[in-house]
Amino acid sequence: MDFIRRACISIWAKKGKSLLMLILLFVLCSLVFAGFAIQSATEKSADIARKKLGGDVTLNLNMDKLMKDMEAGKQPGEIPPLKLESIDKVKDLEQVASYQYLVDASAAKVDKAPVKSEEKR
Repeated sequence: MDFIRRACISIWAKKGKSLLMLILLFVLCSLVFAGFAIQSATEKSADIARKKLGGDVTLNLNMDKLMKDMEAGKQPGEIPPLKLESIDKVKDLEQVASYQYLVDASAAKVDKAPVKSEEKR
């Protein structure tokens, strides 16, 4: 156990360097513990914000699957609309405070003839 005695002698002989290393070690440990504290506080504040703000649920058609089916040569046929039973299952949950039902639609011209304007601009 001679190395312990020699370590003590070396520390005592190099007081300035040993003190500087001790201070550096203390600062590094403090920064690491501060990082852990900040990480913990961030996680807690994110949980609180999620609880206060609530969440949104969106029911959509799986367009990726539809595009892959079309690329594979399968004809998708008629795109199934979202059923009201699916919406009722979600809106009747106790966690749901309110809901809004939106529908997107598109229109296309059938004869493909250009529309003539009466005025030239």
